[in-house]
Amino acid sequence: MASLGYRRACRRAITLVAACAVVGGLTAVAAISSPRWLPPRDLSAKGADSVIPDVSVDSRGTAIVVWAQARDSSWTIEEVERPPGGPWTAPRALSVPADHVASPQLAIGGGNVVVVWNRYDGKNLIVQAASRDAKTRAWSAPTSLSTPGRDAQAPRIAVNSRGDAVAVWASVGLNGWTIQAASRTAGGAWQSAVPLDSPQAGTTAPDVVVDDTERAVAVWAATAGGGWRVQAVLPRETP
Repeated sequence: MASLGYRRACRRAITLVAACAVVGGLTAVAAISSPRWLPPRDLSAKGADSVIPDVSVDSRGTAIVVWAQARDSSWTIEEVERPPGGPWTAPRALSVPADHVASPQLAIGGGNVVVVWNRYDGKNLIVQAASRDAKTRAWSAPTSLSTPGRDAQAPRIAVNSRGDAVAVWASVGLNGWTIQAASRTAGGAWQSAVPLDSPQAGTTAPDVVVDDTERAVAVWAATAGGGWRVQAVLPRETP
């Protein structure tokens, strides 16, 4: 049996280790929560109104920012990047000019980047996407994801480390509101949009995640005309 002195020494050692862990944790938190921020700088172009920014970082540490921008009555989705320790790039347009764009959101998995947004096509508010190639780092032309003839809004995007992507959004037609989704495998084409629920009186605030096995989970808020509730959908299991 261990001696009383040995047990006391062990307790003191355990207490010291725990205290060091706590102090170290507090130090780490303080370092993260109180960074030495550099002075702010403008990313958007002069002479343009720029709103709704979103930001993320890829596997190489490159920061990517997107936003909606208006020059007079012409709206575009703009993007800039900054590699670690490097300068910010000049803004580039990911979308074609339109009377209105909104809701830009980006997702990154590894070196794979996908951005989604709303754009008014002259008849409807549609959802579009652009992707950055993980190898060449070149951006694709915008692709329309939402069903033609329906208004679509509040798009969200998820990307896994392989580059598989899933987008969701709220859509409204003559029969009511639904949540719709479109997906694509890494390097592949976007599949046609599919509804995730039956038409309802209202749907809003969709969100989605996807893991490296291509399993996605989508959530949203919906109402049948009374109170609102949160709903979720999983992929159908393959027999």
